[in-house]
Amino acid sequence: MRSRLLGGVFALSLAAPSLSVVAQDTTVAAVQTLPARWRPRFEGTVLLGTLAGALAISSFDAPIGTEMRAHDFRNGTAVGRTAHFVNGLGSPGAVLISAGVFAAGKLAGRPGFEDAGWHATQSVLLAGGVTSALKFAVGRARPLDVEGSDGDEFSPFRGHREEWSSMPSGHTTVAFAAASAFSAELGRSHPKAARWVRPLLYAGAAAVGISRVVDERHWASDVIVGAGVGTFVGRRLVGFSHRARTPR
Repeated sequence: MRSRLLGGVFALSLAAPSLSVVAQDTTVAAVQTLPARWRPRFEGTVLLGTLAGALAISSFDAPIGTEMRAHDFRNGTAVGRTAHFVNGLGSPGAVLISAGVFAAGKLAGRPGFEDAGWHATQSVLLAGGVTSALKFAVGRARPLDVEGSDGDEFSPFRGHREEWSSMPSGHTTVAFAAASAFSAELGRSHPKAARWVRPLLYAGAAAVGISRVVDERHWASDVIVGAGVGTFVGRRLVGFSHRARTPR
């Protein structure tokens, strides 16, 4: 019962960035009526809300980590093997899929696909760079790499070392960056299809985040921060790219 409760808390928290963006997308007409100078503030509020959620879930980091160790999913279980496979959807999957869509659009002469793939690739690369900088600055201990770690061990500016590079989750960040970029592009080019494709995109990104916790490579709050950063980067990059093309 306790493990189910903790799992529910984590899953709900991880869904928060996705739900906030899907809700935002369903009211896109209202958002577009905002003055242009307000839109970055609107999206910034979404990011800050996600970070606040990460702060709230951080109190569950140790209990969730304890449950993962107790079940020992990562050692030869079907759940562990599935998590390991899903990990690949984040890295290198996000950049390979994004680049693949770009190449397919280019070869097929489909500007919409080309745009989506290019902006998703850019988002993944930018999100990866942001993640590396944050990892270095935060220096949080990974669940398995620092003996006795319970999520409270930090060594700022040592995140270049693997054992101190837990926050944020890089796999989750790039997965949400790609999902957000594709979602934003779909909303512009195929709004009807976007209504059912978006949940699939974000579900895939969320699965990557969950897999990182199951695999005991990250704390739950690492994943929440990664989801928020990736979502913000993907949406902002697509929005900026299209505004830069608009004649003034």
